[in-house]
Amino acid sequence: MRLVPHQPNHCTAASSWMRPRARAGFSLVELMIAIVILGLGLVMVATMFPVAWGRARDLGEFTQQRSITPVADNLAKALLHSPGPSVPTLPTSVGISFAGDLIYNEQIPGPVANSPTIWPSDTWVHALNMENIRVENPAFVAEDPWQIELALDPMDPGRNLDQSVIETSYWNPQISAYQRLHPPLRQRRNIAINSPLRNNTNDPTADFIGSDNNWHDRLATRRFAWAIFHRQQSVIGANPDTAAAEAASDRVLDMFYVTLRRPQPTSRYARQDSAAGLPNPYDITIPPVTPGAMDPDADVTLPVAWRVQIELPNTIVPRFDNLGNSSATNIPTVVQVPPEAFSGTAPAARMLVTMFPRGTKFIDEITGEVYNVTRARVEEPFGEKTFLTLDREIVLEDIDLPNTDARCGVCVPNLLDLNELVRTVWVFPPPVQEREPGNSYPVFSGSTPVVDIEVQTITVIPDKDGT
Repeated sequence: MRLVPHQPNHCTAASSWMRPRARAGFSLVELMIAIVILGLGLVMVATMFPVAWGRARDLGEFTQQRSITPVADNLAKALLHSPGPSVPTLPTSVGISFAGDLIYNEQIPGPVANSPTIWPSDTWVHALNMENIRVENPAFVAEDPWQIELALDPMDPGRNLDQSVIETSYWNPQISAYQRLHPPLRQRRNIAINSPLRNNTNDPTADFIGSDNNWHDRLATRRFAWAIFHRQQSVIGANPDTAAAEAASDRVLDMFYVTLRRPQPTSRYARQDSAAGLPNPYDITIPPVTPGAMDPDADVTLPVAWRVQIELPNTIVPRFDNLGNSSATNIPTVVQVPPEAFSGTAPAARMLVTMFPRGTKFIDEITGEVYNVTRARVEEPFGEKTFLTLDREIVLEDIDLPNTDARCGVCVPNLLDLNELVRTVWVFPPPVQEREPGNSYPVFSGSTPVVDIEVQTITVIPDKDGT
């Protein structure tokens, strides 16, 4: 008998190889839990990026805001020069920019040609004439705040002047639009100094943009700008008998540096119409006036200041009584817009109401006090009156005018006079909604463009030797 070797059964081996092996794995529940944990982690990581971006943006904006005031201060001080009365020659094109400085009258004889003959020495707050950018048919335009200040109007009967013979720099912007942007832009090309752009800004057929469209693209990226107000506190050692003596005197000025923010590059701001109702700085007993806006084609790109009226409550008390005890309540003062005696139309009243949203900062024209609105309560149902809660209490010492002040007739010192309650203030309204031509009462919508108002006091020493 012969033994035959056993041959493996290939079919059996293949079946054994294809048989699945038992392995350890995750259940469906465990897998779903892992996915949920992973998703939560991704969500947490993703939320960190917007927060970081927001913090970086806020830090960048804060840094820009802090650097605006030094830039504005340097430019303002460069303009604050007074050659004094002994300068042998003074070109009329080189005017002095601030209220309280020289105005030249060519027809009044003097020791030299165009000698200083008028020196306004008022102590109320004035806006520096700055350049802005018109939205429609973009062009550089002057804000011309002197037109809404009767104090600087040479046609005012109290000054008895002829505008045709007056030479002053009030008519021209002292700081260009590209300089007051932050960061500043370069000057736009293809714009000559003597072009119709500066001399006739009402020409609707002129195209002043040329090939410099890149400038307007960069303008859209500039969120911040600034403006300047100024107030002459006093004249040191002045001799009121002659304008020349006053011109040679040192002066103390309060400078108001206003940081402005544009919420959108397409925002437009309405300008106040100088032909409409304007408060008279010489007489505060005149009933409240009805302001109005220029036509929409005069709207500008950068926020612009208005000069309007508010009313303080008749419950204002002195800080200390006759016995030296504190009379202040430390309760924030509530002011009213428009004033109670306002007789304008309903659209005009609603326009004034929308000019003062929460967070608005405004400047008292007479005293230079800066107030911040912490709450705005609009009276319903017509929305024609608003009550503004300020950031602090206003006491009598803040608003009291001396008995020598002719603006309120007879002002009794240390006594609340009802004429002192209607105040004229400088305020920057929010962006304006588009409106039809001829509509003098726009609706301001959104938040205030004012980020901060910083006040600095400086002393100006005129050049007395003519060098």
